[in-house]
Amino acid sequence: LRERLSELQQERDDLKAKLANAEAWQSQADQYELTNTPGTAVVYKYKGQPDHFACPSCFNKCEVHILQDSKVMAGTYHCTGCGAKYPVKSPTHFNFNQRVYGT
Repeated sequence: LRERLSELQQERDDLKAKLANAEAWQSQADQYELTNTPGTAVVYKYKGQPDHFACPSCFNKCEVHILQDSKVMAGTYHCTGCGAKYPVKSPTHFNFNQRVYGT
């Protein structure tokens, strides 16, 4: 009987820990909303400050990885967790005929 009681207590403790983890994740996930970006990507956007986007693939695994600007004209951001790339910004169109200097 004591052995069974010990097993049930361990099971209860495990379930409490799982519930605490689920509640912590939900609290973090509630700070984000799914959004369409100007570059047509569908990613999670942080509701607070500082503005940033999170990878939807990692988000579905209960992980938040902030997308990093790849600093390319295509406007893509990349995930530091899974390496996925997303077109967050609208592509920059550079006019090679435009004069940059004052002459």
